[in-house]
Amino acid sequence: MKLKFLLLAVILGSLSLFACSDDDNYKPTQELEEALAAKYPNATRISWEKKGIYRVAEFRLNNQEVHAWFDHSGGWYMTETELKTIAALPAKVQEGFRNSEYAAWKVDDVDKVERPDSEPVYIIEVEQGKQEIDLYYSEEGILVKTVTDDHSKPEDHLTNNLPVSVKSFIQEHYPNARIIEYEIENGNLEVDILDENNKAKEVVFNNKNEWVYTKYEVLRSNVPQNVMDALSASQYKDYAIDDIDFYETPAISYYRFELESGNKEVKIDIDTTGNIMQ
Repeated sequence: MKLKFLLLAVILGSLSLFACSDDDNYKPTQELEEALAAKYPNATRISWEKKGIYRVAEFRLNNQEVHAWFDHSGGWYMTETELKTIAALPAKVQEGFRNSEYAAWKVDDVDKVERPDSEPVYIIEVEQGKQEIDLYYSEEGILVKTVTDDHSKPEDHLTNNLPVSVKSFIQEHYPNARIIEYEIENGNLEVDILDENNKAKEVVFNNKNEWVYTKYEVLRSNVPQNVMDALSASQYKDYAIDDIDFYETPAISYYRFELESGNKEVKIDIDTTGNIMQ
């Protein structure tokens, strides 16, 4: 079963724990067997293996192949269910994919991922030529984010619960938001949410769980005219706009334009007053 998706970088244990070899013939403890039985009482054809600091149960459930990840004491970290085809996805996720710009791409893998503190997410791995992208969908078929497939190992990207302060911040600043996915990137905790209007946003915290910024994609038509005027007056006025993200930070809010001209690609930040940021 392929496990190609970006989850959350491990911040537990020492590096020496990761150096231990995997064991495909691991004999689970009673704690692990009880934890699995409590969460998946109808699991059949169960086998276990050890991956670094994790214990992975592979089993069959509802005629599907499932992997459940636990720590040594039976704490649950993640469950991945292999769906294999688009047809196995919820109807709204299928519709969302069919209406996306990736509908014509080759589908390489389809999975459902469940973790603590977040809603189930459906990951469709697609490829076109040398490009490989993982598409993350909510149960309603909303494309939450796209991630360039980096072929990382899942044991390098697991964590358990989100910090209480992070969940409190999201609840306070984004009422009724739903947490869909979270990961650590470059030392920062990135939490993907759908706000009360089902707008996908990425809320980022530093290693002290302090809010760093929130970003989300915006349409050109929603960018204020003074910001567009500043771009038109810049040296990049003849570049094509490839993407626009809006950033909210504790100090300032700004628009980030990804521009291209031929083989040249640049990023330019313009704050809400129309000033180009250096």
